[in-house]
Amino acid sequence: MRSFVSTRCVRGIALIAGFVLSLTLGVTAPASADLLPGGSTGPEVAALFQSLGYPATMATDKDGDPLIHTKAANTNVDIYFYNCTAGAGGALRCTSIQFAAGFSIKTVSITTINAWDRDKRYGRAYISAEGYPFMEVDIDVSSGASVAQIRAYLTHLESLLPDFKAAIGYTG
Repeated sequence: MRSFVSTRCVRGIALIAGFVLSLTLGVTAPASADLLPGGSTGPEVAALFQSLGYPATMATDKDGDPLIHTKAANTNVDIYFYNCTAGAGGALRCTSIQFAAGFSIKTVSITTINAWDRDKRYGRAYISAEGYPFMEVDIDVSSGASVAQIRAYLTHLESLLPDFKAAIGYTG
């Protein structure tokens, strides 16, 4: 009969071997897993969003960084990735992500945008160079993020989007 100590050692060695193998093979965490420290890849974030029931279509932005197209609160939302560096296997690991929603109306005043920014702590707004209103929410994932934290950001985003549309008079 194996002792308690030797059983713990065998389990510990197996756990370490599995971790080393996953790093060697570039295996990512399951879709429902937390985002790990050191930044996240586009596919990791897309898998997490899909596991939470959101659509997630991968693309690449003009700088070659990951970009995800999704939908929240019946609104198209893009997820941009920032501070990206090549990780193991060449995958880009990014330490911050941003939810961004733009609206195709040009009748929004800077006074409306300023009032939004003054009154809403966690959803920044601006008018683009082309004259369209945007609302963004940033997330620092450099130290990782739990599924619960990402879900909380999504819940917050889904509460802000209808308010922002109402504030700018968007009916589309």
